[in-house]
Amino acid sequence: MYWATVWAEDANGVVLPEILGHGLDTSTTPVFDPFTSYGFITDVPLEMVDNNSATYSNNVGMFKKLFAIVETG
Repeated sequence: MYWATVWAEDANGVVLPEILGHGLDTSTTPVFDPFTSYGFITDVPLEMVDNNSATYSNNVGMFKKLFAIVETG
């Protein structure tokens, strides 16, 4: 099992806004930073709804799939 986080950036590397209530937190603390290595899925900051609870995000997901890691070179 693994998890992944995805986001979109503009040409300057600025994270683009998300659908309200369904995205990554880019305006408060903690803020999503694409250069941060998040160790746990729960570390990824999500937008807040009504200033008191995190919503779900279309950007973070768990995957129950087999995948291969191939060493080259």
